[in-house]
Amino acid sequence: MFGFVEVITLLLALSGFGVDADPKAPTGDTVLKFAVEDADAVVHLDTQAFLPRNIKVVTGLPDDASVKQIPELLATAKEIKANVEGVRGMAKAMAGVDPFTDISSATAFVSVDDHGEPQPPLIVLRGSFPSDLVKKVAKMTGAATTPIDGRDTMELEGMVVGTAKDGALIAGPRALVEPRVDDDWKAPRWKRGSLWSTIDAELDAKPVVMVALKARPELAKAARDATGDNFLSDLIAGHELAIFTVHHDGIGLYWKDRSKAGMQRVALAAEGVFELLRAANVAPRAMAKLAVAALPSYAGKNKTLDQLIARKDDLIKLVDEYSGDGKFDLKIKQDAKARTVTVRATGKKLSDVLPATMLLPGVVAALVMRGEEEAPMPPPRRPAVKQPARKAPPPPPTKGGLGTRKPSGTTKKSK
Repeated sequence: MFGFVEVITLLLALSGFGVDADPKAPTGDTVLKFAVEDADAVVHLDTQAFLPRNIKVVTGLPDDASVKQIPELLATAKEIKANVEGVRGMAKAMAGVDPFTDISSATAFVSVDDHGEPQPPLIVLRGSFPSDLVKKVAKMTGAATTPIDGRDTMELEGMVVGTAKDGALIAGPRALVEPRVDDDWKAPRWKRGSLWSTIDAELDAKPVVMVALKARPELAKAARDATGDNFLSDLIAGHELAIFTVHHDGIGLYWKDRSKAGMQRVALAAEGVFELLRAANVAPRAMAKLAVAALPSYAGKNKTLDQLIARKDDLIKLVDEYSGDGKFDLKIKQDAKARTVTVRATGKKLSDVLPATMLLPGVVAALVMRGEEEAPMPPPRRPAVKQPARKAPPPPPTKGGLGTRKPSGTTKKSK
């Protein structure tokens, strides 16, 4: 069973988690080379900015000196490492691809119908893939292959998968995939000032994560019908383009509204959100200091508290590792003419702006529950059954007493 001490130890061992700047991240033109022009949403992940680093941290847990001292944690760390290495080994053996290092980015273009129902997306993976990857997967799954310009495509569970001329792996509906893996595909060109040119520019800043949402009038109506009249439906119906970005050193927002009043509401809401984020960085530090100051008063009264007192310095260190001081740089720019709001919050690292301490209560609860699930359960106790009282056996018969019979044929002699 995991206690707070075990959780603190594990979280400190995971303090190497983070996001790196990726100087080799693709530009906007590269990411949008196979864009679906009528897509309503774009989701982009720069996997090289976070996967290799964090996978290394996870697989290194069994070698952490503090983890080694706690058998339950060590067993869990070994299990996690085995699962990661199992996935990696299977992918390498079957397709010749390491999913944690060979994929450099993933982009999805999602369209929805006029009723708000999402359609099958187009997914573009970039990285280092074997030239015969599709053929290998097709052979394993029994899927038929079709060559396009000398490169194989295959259909798997309703999706067509193929490799483009530049090496990108593309999957999605046939009508979207086949023209894009063809050598004759031409990347779309965006008009200056268009929504797509804005998305392109945001991608040029090399975010780790980008989510761009475009709202057609039909979708705005569908959203209002689904959610009713409230602030959320006003946001959905009111925006033309919303772009949320996560960077190695902070987060950003670009918002283009249909009205000046709507733009001003979003700017005010953004100020409130980032004020809360400042507090979310500072408040856990204050609470940790209060706890460390108070704990010694309860020494010797509880085994768990005594363990926490012994690790009180680690409590402070833990909060410092996963949060900032709330003094991140914040820029909010409004353009009334263009009806846009641009927000960028920057620190030395991502957790200076977006503190992981907001997630710590959930992580702690999950780890403690996991420990409880893995702890061996004692055998169930059978309820005591009250046995009926036994009657004492009757006393043995005495000679000539009641219950004796005289032998048949005998007579009493007369004197």
